[in-house]
Amino acid sequence: MNKYIENGWSNYRRMFLKDAPEEKVNELRQAYFSGAAVLFTTLMAFLDPGLEETESDMKKMADLQEEIDRFGMSLDRKFLGNVEH
Repeated sequence: MNKYIENGWSNYRRMFLKDAPEEKVNELRQAYFSGAAVLFTTLMAFLDPGLEETESDMKKMADLQEEIDRFGMSLDRKFLGNVEH
């Protein structure tokens, strides 16, 4: 599975947060993934019904959704305990 968002975050962190404290890095990572989740949800809402999508398109979208879901679950576990989705 590809990790598009995680790869983007890693590049961002490497370029801009080299000397940032770990607590700040964790907060910014949460914000980065939250923004990605909002964007993904918005894009999905704007798709036109009836258009043909390719298997590759669907795989990429599924990979993005899975990555966002996993990150959300990790936040739930961290802040809310063992939460099932």
